[in-house]
Amino acid sequence: MKEEFLSYIGKPDSLNSYSRSYKLVFYKCFFELMDASGYASAHKVSNQFREYYLKRKHDGKIPDKDVDARIANIETSSVEDVYTIILNNPFKYISERKYILQRKDANGKDQFYLAPQLVQELSQEDLQDIRALVDTKLELYFSGIDEKSTISLHDLFDRILNEYIHSKSETFANHAMGRLFRQDVVEALYKTIIDRDKYLVKGSVGQGTWATVPWVSIFDPRVTTSATHGVYIVYLLSADGKTLYLTLNQGCTDLSNSVGKVEAIRQMRQVAQKVISSVDCGNFETSNSISLGNDLPSLAQMYEAGCICFKKYEQRKVPSEEVLRRDLTDLLNIYQQYVALQNEEPTPSIMPSFWKISHGNAVFTSEEKAFYEQKRLAVVAADTKKKGRSKVSQSDDFMETMKAGDVFYLCYGNSVQYLCRLTSNELVPCPEKGENWFGRPYEMIAKAIEQIPYSGKSYWWAPNNNSTCIRVPENDLFPFEQNILKPYFDISIEELTGQMVVGGEEEMSVKDTIGRIKNYITAKGFSYNDGLIENFYLSLKSKPFVILAGTSGTGKTRLVKLFAEAVGSTSANGRYKLVPVRPDWSDSSDLFGHLDLNGKFVPGAIIDFVKKAEIDSVHPYFLCLDEMNLARVEYYFSDVLSIIETRDFDSSGKIVSDPLVPDTYFGTDADSMGRYGKISLPENLYIIGTVNMDETTFPFSRKVLDRANTIEFSYVDLLPQLIGEEAENERAQDLPNTFWKTKYLLLSQCATETEFVNELCTELQKINRILQYSNTHVGYRVRDEIIFYMLNNKNDELLNRDDALDNEIMQKILPRIQGSSASIKNMLCELFKHCAGDYEGYQTEDHNIGSKMYKAVQGGDCKYKQSAQKIAFMVRRYEEDGFTSYWL
Repeated sequence: MKEEFLSYIGKPDSLNSYSRSYKLVFYKCFFELMDASGYASAHKVSNQFREYYLKRKHDGKIPDKDVDARIANIETSSVEDVYTIILNNPFKYISERKYILQRKDANGKDQFYLAPQLVQELSQEDLQDIRALVDTKLELYFSGIDEKSTISLHDLFDRILNEYIHSKSETFANHAMGRLFRQDVVEALYKTIIDRDKYLVKGSVGQGTWATVPWVSIFDPRVTTSATHGVYIVYLLSADGKTLYLTLNQGCTDLSNSVGKVEAIRQMRQVAQKVISSVDCGNFETSNSISLGNDLPSLAQMYEAGCICFKKYEQRKVPSEEVLRRDLTDLLNIYQQYVALQNEEPTPSIMPSFWKISHGNAVFTSEEKAFYEQKRLAVVAADTKKKGRSKVSQSDDFMETMKAGDVFYLCYGNSVQYLCRLTSNELVPCPEKGENWFGRPYEMIAKAIEQIPYSGKSYWWAPNNNSTCIRVPENDLFPFEQNILKPYFDISIEELTGQMVVGGEEEMSVKDTIGRIKNYITAKGFSYNDGLIENFYLSLKSKPFVILAGTSGTGKTRLVKLFAEAVGSTSANGRYKLVPVRPDWSDSSDLFGHLDLNGKFVPGAIIDFVKKAEIDSVHPYFLCLDEMNLARVEYYFSDVLSIIETRDFDSSGKIVSDPLVPDTYFGTDADSMGRYGKISLPENLYIIGTVNMDETTFPFSRKVLDRANTIEFSYVDLLPQLIGEEAENERAQDLPNTFWKTKYLLLSQCATETEFVNELCTELQKINRILQYSNTHVGYRVRDEIIFYMLNNKNDELLNRDDALDNEIMQKILPRIQGSSASIKNMLCELFKHCAGDYEGYQTEDHNIGSKMYKAVQGGDCKYKQSAQKIAFMVRRYEEDGFTSYWL
């Protein structure tokens, strides 16, 4: 049988009987995954089969010639799709000859296996020879295809210039011109010039309707990954379709939304002139004479305004392939000059850091304050400890992190005095104050208009915080301007630096922003309980892992998608990803990847998405794990659950964590190591799991429930929602990650809210004493996360206090309760009294207590109504079944 099988595979230099690559790829995957007994998981073979064609597309090659659409569009095909293809061809023909067969294992999972006779006859050397033979034949097979599939930029651009205008008169959906921009040009650029590991390429002809000015953009992820902001390369087709421009340009949407069109154009021209004066644009035009047409929509007009330099290609005058490639190579070099400038040490033209320095009244006498004012020295002790979020001591920040050109305000206790700028990196000993005291020279910018005590909102950098040297985080610059610079010095950051600060909650309240999100979702035909969107936002902000639970069809997955869309994160821009969880997931390799038998790293379901989020830290990324509990969450998700607990703030205010994927994860696969490297949990990644609790799914352990807010979906309004014109016309926002970023990771970071925290802890302590009756009481983690949720709600003014705490009882305490003992029922009755009041004087040993509870909830003024209703349900279930739990 061995000789027959080897003859069937064929000689190294022959492709007889191989009209497509399927059979060879199947051999490759099977023999690489096959164990010593000749068996290989059908799922793993199908997954590796899919990865093979994905890699070809990733490398800018076509998957194969004249293939099934599921292979041609492999990136949208599931492993199940690929398994179906394998069974129909090539496995069908191989199995007919009895060389490789199929069966189910003891767990009912499909496996491929080598014929037992072949297992006996083939030695390890034979198997190595077969693998080498298959690789040789694959190389031979694809050499002919890859040579013939060389893509010409000249031909593609010629088609665009001659056919786009005509295409606009035809149906938009599934049009070949759309594929040309989104796929053909993108793949051509990757294959000819663009390094896929360094740049991101996207093309667009519009969303639902033809764009006036279609485009293909090339992004350096260190600068931007979106056409809405930052500097990037973009091909722009004029409105009449007769001119194609190759430009270095600027994203305008975010800026225009923040400051308006006129101001945005002014700022973009300033940036353009600055770049032109800083880099060598070679033979690219810098005259701002790009013309995309007349009567253009606002966005197209801003393409013109944002142009830094360009070349143009006219209809029937497209230059040769060599010239097109050289032009793009030259512009990439210009782009890299710009990127290098952004990575250099800060100069006065770049936004300085802003700081608070305090000469405290308890430490400095009036004479000492006057002395150091005269010497223009800011003075700090060398042993000043760290404060707040920082991992670095305040003295280290003062002596090492602060640089010449940085701006600080000097306060005496709670009294703001001066606005200053450091003039030198020199460290001046101050022996008159003490041997461990040092000063930094400064110039005075302004004196406070009035030395009145600060009474604004509490921040670590505010005068009313007991800190000495604290940097203002970048995402706090707007409130810093509003609370310190303008009221005390009548000056803005733009006046100080020439750069405008936009954003901040004072610009639009969180409540208003949430209102717009709700309008957007309602306009899409979905309605949810009052307060649910606010609750979902607060849950994500308090901890970036939320579970949405409920019966099938209640809109859990749709909520995640619409919420992400409403804030600018979509699957189209790569900031939203839906991952269906598979029942056979058993460890973190299903999420992040594994090494195959050849030591090659095979990416998992989410690693590319997580890496992209880590690179693009400005925007939020939403990962939806659909039907999360089809597999045991504790098995495949345990690494994430552990790493999420290591989050902390670094000295700049960024949330960091221990490595989620260490750099040793990739073994000896240097390419994957270079592509991914060490990956931590990005501060802008939000994970939402949707779950159905029925006989087909696994329950959650307390380890999972303690680390998530669990939001239950049980309400469905089948009547259409009548909405006003404002909601109907609501458009998606593009919100930065600062909208979700929490201020609290440790209880010590809530020091400015001591009274509120103490009141809340007193209430939680009462609840915990009741829970102790049945040994279901909570620990410090649950306490802290409830506090963070409540503080975020207090700061953002979204829900009243009792409703917010009602949510947390429902989401952090009740899901942990289940059992059949009498103590569970007794505890629930006591907890009901706390949530709703002791109605009708019922006794816990009585029957039909659940019905009495329902009546009490409907007729009474409950403090925590949702929780009281859920407890009534749980008690009734106990009475009916002798067992109860939170889940339906």
